[in-house]
Amino acid sequence: RTTWIAHWSYGRWLLATSAAFWFSGQAPALVASAFLSPVAAAVLKACQYFVSPLNVAFAGLDGVLAPRVSRRRAEGGNGAVAKFLRLFSLASAAGVALYAMVLLPFDPALLEFIYKGQYTGYTPIVVILLVDALLAALARGPILKLKVMGDTRRIFMAYLATAVAGLTTMALLAPTYGIIGAAFAAPVASAALLGSLLMQRAPAAGTVIM
Repeated sequence: RTTWIAHWSYGRWLLATSAAFWFSGQAPALVASAFLSPVAAAVLKACQYFVSPLNVAFAGLDGVLAPRVSRRRAEGGNGAVAKFLRLFSLASAAGVALYAMVLLPFDPALLEFIYKGQYTGYTPIVVILLVDALLAALARGPILKLKVMGDTRRIFMAYLATAVAGLTTMALLAPTYGIIGAAFAAPVASAALLGSLLMQRAPAAGTVIM
């Protein structure tokens, strides 16, 4: 029973975070469809596919790094964890910047080739989504730190703020600025996530992932 309570205390907030993450990442496309048109949602999804390789790569890294960060915490304390994750966040942001430098020169041609000219001219939306990916990359270190320390409730609260910020921005900008306004909801949401994480005080020691 003690083990079950410990797992539930840790995991319930991750389950809630999954819902908040969906609202911050997927719901905007549905909201864009409601405020604008199904074509707007299709454009956003089409442009998101150019950024999705970054999401897949970072999701894989989270699973690999969590045990390593936990071990560093056990050996060197919270200071060692903070230093490691600071470097990880900077390296992640640099990786996004490098990906953007490689992708953007070819993006107009790729949009033309992959979508047969249907979404030509939407490179600015890809740029906006890459800015979103850059901000999200900077937030990955603090999120991983909270996971290792067992403070999953703070992760949920941060993603809840993200969802609120993103959907509010969508509701305010999409009716006036169309698809561009809808796309801006993504980096605003990620900025809210990063700001929420940075404003939080360091959590007390909690469950360590083995």
